Amino acid sequence: MKNQYRVTKYDPSLRDTTGAYTGCDWISRSDIGRMFDGGMLSETVYLNVENSYLSAMRSFLDEAGIE
Repeated sequence: MKNQYRVTKYDPSLRDTTGAYTGCDWISRSDIGRMFDGGMLSETVYLNVENSYLSAMRSFLDEAGIE
């Protein structure tokens, strides 16, 4: 059996019974400058989250032996 991964920045406790996210959070670069959960999304925060996704993907590829 091959490994399966699910990478998400969304809090699992904020999902409904179908798995849909019910919270209010940013979803793209175009949201930079907007308010979410009492704070403004900055480019720094956005890039940190995006870089975390890339780091996770790199780890998965390394584990699978893919260059």
